[in-house]
Amino acid sequence: LKLHDREGLEAFVKQGADAVAAGGTPRLMSSDEALANHAPSQAQAQAVADYLTARGFHNVTISESRMLVSADGTAQTARDAFMTRFAQVRTADGRFA
Repeated sequence: LKLHDREGLEAFVKQGADAVAAGGTPRLMSSDEALANHAPSQAQAQAVADYLTARGFHNVTISESRMLVSADGTAQTARDAFMTRFAQVRTADGRFA
């Protein structure tokens, strides 16, 4: 899922890099601060998990950071859930992928 306040996070990283370049010590961001200010909300991650479950995926899990929702399903399940198609292709060395 997408980060929140990406610009704020980038500014934080730049401040840290600037501090190091000036011979100082950068301020560290705690896990709790990162989750609160930059991670997707629990509701957002749960909405994705609920969608996947409703579309037939199983073993749906939300990572601790809420950045990743993973699930197991068949190609048919993925095709239907994401309204897409899959194609078998031959690689340059002749293998099918």
